[in-house]
Amino acid sequence: MHFYHILLPEKYCLQVGPLTYASEEDIVPGFLVRVPFRNNEMLGLVIERTAPITDEDFKVKEVAAIEKPALSAAQIKLSKWLADYYAVPLLKSVLLFLPKEQWKIPKRKFKVLSSKFKVETHTQHEKPILTEEQNRIVEKILDENEKVWLLHGVTGSGKTEIYLRVAEEVLKRGGQVIILVPEIALTPQTLARIEERFPGQIAVIHSGITPAQKRNMYDEIRNGTKNVVLGARSALFAPAHNLGLIIVDEEHEGSYHQDQSPRYHAVTVARELQKTTGSILILGSATPGVVSYGDPKQEIVHLPSRVASTMPNIELVDMRDELKARNFSPLSERLKEAIEHELHEKRQVMLFLNRRGFATSYLCRECGHREMCPHCEISLTVHLEYNRSFDPTAKLICHYCDYTKEPPTSCPKCGGVTLKALGSGTQKILVELENLFPHARTIRVDGDTMTSPEKYRAFYHDFLNHKYDIVLGTQMIAKGLHLPKVNLVGVILADLSFHFPEYTAQEKTFQILTQVAGRSGRGNEQGRVIIQTYDPTYAVLRHVVNHDYEAFKKEELGFRQEFWYPPFCDLIRLTVYRPGSNEARDAANSTKVLLENQKISLGLEMEIFGPTPTWMHRRVGKFGYHILLKVPKGRDIISHLITFLPRDIAIDRE
Repeated sequence: MHFYHILLPEKYCLQVGPLTYASEEDIVPGFLVRVPFRNNEMLGLVIERTAPITDEDFKVKEVAAIEKPALSAAQIKLSKWLADYYAVPLLKSVLLFLPKEQWKIPKRKFKVLSSKFKVETHTQHEKPILTEEQNRIVEKILDENEKVWLLHGVTGSGKTEIYLRVAEEVLKRGGQVIILVPEIALTPQTLARIEERFPGQIAVIHSGITPAQKRNMYDEIRNGTKNVVLGARSALFAPAHNLGLIIVDEEHEGSYHQDQSPRYHAVTVARELQKTTGSILILGSATPGVVSYGDPKQEIVHLPSRVASTMPNIELVDMRDELKARNFSPLSERLKEAIEHELHEKRQVMLFLNRRGFATSYLCRECGHREMCPHCEISLTVHLEYNRSFDPTAKLICHYCDYTKEPPTSCPKCGGVTLKALGSGTQKILVELENLFPHARTIRVDGDTMTSPEKYRAFYHDFLNHKYDIVLGTQMIAKGLHLPKVNLVGVILADLSFHFPEYTAQEKTFQILTQVAGRSGRGNEQGRVIIQTYDPTYAVLRHVVNHDYEAFKKEELGFRQEFWYPPFCDLIRLTVYRPGSNEARDAANSTKVLLENQKISLGLEMEIFGPTPTWMHRRVGKFGYHILLKVPKGRDIISHLITFLPRDIAIDRE
């Protein structure tokens, strides 16, 4: 008789972990089996073999039937690592690889319908000729197999072509490829290039496919019908059992971090997957995170120049001078003149403002009362909604819980009637553009207008074919777009991320400004970027203007070393949520006392900060407090924390 630890997709297993079953058969870990549980039979996943049970009083139920293979040995190993590393129940990590709806045998074969992200390719283009530097990097990666590579290349330097050439060779060798992109809906060009290069071989994993479609897609990946897996972070868990290459494009992007349980960072998981499978891992970015850049277990290769053009010229405009000159428009005179020139030359313009809506707040000018979300306690954003006659109506909307209300006509606090919408979002800037350039065809691209992948793809197609002259957008337009008719990029207000309450604020500012500037000048002429700011002395702006990542990295690492932030330590955030603010604060204080006591008794090396209110102190009706722990790099502290912390405390390792 053989004994096995078997995991069931039940809440019970979230608390106790796998259950022990017996079988006369020798079952390979990773198989789905049918087992009795309470008064039912259900499918469970064999996690591992275990020692025989010799206690006669311990009654072990037997496996009823062996069904089918589900996870590989590498996936089982990775799911265990993920559970340990991120302090989550094993079942939660396994469900990343094997969603709950797949823990059953389909009664009929479902046809995989067309994906809403499917890209039509009408012309087979010739492969571009590699530059000497590109060719050297491709050969180096393929010659030195089973390794992690950080591909640091400026915007427009040809990183995607390197991905595709390495992928071609891996496929020829019989391997499979996983390609991660930050947001699958926002990469129509990348999708088109990959689809054209590997027709019929691609499985696109995204949230729009049904469970039946995903199950069939996973079967095609398992049996080798589809050998290129493309998607956002969840594609990392696809059953590519003969994995030869993992590509993480724009590795610095925050969307690779999952902030709901199970919390994980896809780049960290990709590194562990590479180690487990012995595959190649390529991390690509024009602006790599300084933590990722400093990882000693990788080799860095550089593409310092664009393939077919020069880097754009970047200039700053001090908006304080505009106010002194009595220009109260959100557009400086220099930017207005530059837009007028581009329109006259029949070129296109891209304008960036990372703030959607019409205005950022609705304020009483008499007492200062600001309309707030009753669930999240943040300012409601003013939005304009249009009826069929295109008459605008103002709404106040919470961007976090979608709470919506009509703007009051009088102040609910003092009764005053002098109410004003303050701040500028993309809707207000669009009104300004339509007034200044009435003959220009302008489109707004943000989360309010691009409500589906089809709409984003239609925008991209129309803009590429010059049906619009000006695109105004949020970070949706800052990455992944190659628009050869765009010479001018304008940043309406760079200051929005300067003083965000995170130690990564400077890094995120450098990254987003560099990425949006990189959309400029991808045609035959040098591009021009105009960045508007109220603080032109902000150090990061100097590095953006000079295209100087190395200087930025040196300065950022100096700051982080001085204040002991990653990569010089590991940072762990513990978050407590409760229905009341005082209740949340008291629970967080109790947790801090517990941490300090355990730190002394166990001799743990860590610094404890807080508790402090979370950035959004109240969200969807619950109040949050968090505690930050700084621990020496690489020190295993999580295994100690889970032994004494209450289960309802959220642990975020990265």
